[in-house]
Amino acid sequence: MARFSVATGNWNDVNTWSATSGGAAGASVPDATQAVTIEGSDTVTLDTTGLACLSLTIASTGVLAGATGANWDLTVENALSVSSGGSINIDMSGSSFAGTINLTGADATGNGYHLTVSDGGSCILKGKLKNRLAKLTAAIDTSDVSFTVDDATGWAANDLLILGATD
Repeated sequence: MARFSVATGNWNDVNTWSATSGGAAGASVPDATQAVTIEGSDTVTLDTTGLACLSLTIASTGVLAGATGANWDLTVENALSVSSGGSINIDMSGSSFAGTINLTGADATGNGYHLTVSDGGSCILKGKLKNRLAKLTAAIDTSDVSFTVDDATGWAANDLLILGATD
């Protein structure tokens, strides 16, 4: 089974989807068992958590976008492909919400975590600006349960921190 976009709209809206290319809107929202194609001139916006598909193709002039007013996530089991003229355009830089695209499986040839952007396609991913480098304000040791840094601008709960040795 497959799903094809037939209108600009939210991923989680049945009016965005058809069971056939160019068909009537009203098909169920894609799930983890379905190959998905965002057709030309349609912009499909990721708008909630728990979204999934088997594979995702963004056709020429099709756009995959992320909602900035809600948390969302999409899991793609196989390949995510952007055709020439198509685009992924996710800009969360001004949002207090989080968006995630997870590539979890392998494509038909057994290659895992597959993102392909064809010549002429685009993939623009912008996250919230944060301070990427901070220094500890005091020495720590393995028994410490907390520490303080000099500048945690933009940091949030569940951010990944990597502590490295200093000179």
